[in-house]
Amino acid sequence: MLKNSVKLPSETTSYVPTPNLASVSVPPMYAALSTTQGRFLSDLFLYRKPRGEEKLDGSGSGPCGDLELFADVDSSVLDELLQTFKKYRLRSNVEIDNVAEDFFCWQRFGRNLSEKSKAEEEAEAASVGWGSGVDRSAMSSSHGNDVGWQWFRDPRRDCLGFRGIFLSNEIPPLVEPGNKTKEQNYLLWRIENEVAEGSTEIPKG
Repeated sequence: MLKNSVKLPSETTSYVPTPNLASVSVPPMYAALSTTQGRFLSDLFLYRKPRGEEKLDGSGSGPCGDLELFADVDSSVLDELLQTFKKYRLRSNVEIDNVAEDFFCWQRFGRNLSEKSKAEEEAEAASVGWGSGVDRSAMSSSHGNDVGWQWFRDPRRDCLGFRGIFLSNEIPPLVEPGNKTKEQNYLLWRIENEVAEGSTEIPKG
């Protein structure tokens, strides 16, 4: 059972302040997976992979693709969650794969980032070259890359900054070598802002 109180992955939103520029952006869904008894199993982020028709390039819009969802989960419960998803797939025509080696989860956080206005950050994040009317020349300073993955504001709290999943063989946009830090520092930042994460900090039922 999935529980959440935010928009569905099929819904889109626009952060471009100009009304006549229709950008397509699907923010991640933060949700909790519970057992059939309603007990907490794990929290997770659900990302919808950008579709072909949302991509702007020199050849125009790409073909419409199948709906693909990516789950950003705690690695310690990955195998258990895969078994759970496959258990309740039943006879549905759904493929479930482990792509942990192909993608990494990144988090952009810090006091300077959290102090920026929400409108300022989200307007910049929208200029990723995806969706009609978005200038691809802005890609160099955007929050996205040329295959469509981008930074999104963390749906839990604004102070956590931005989160995204990117190809494991690439460094995400806006990440400079001198700004990379250890995961322990993000853990301390998250604890300082009173945000629990994973089944280690949120007891399983």
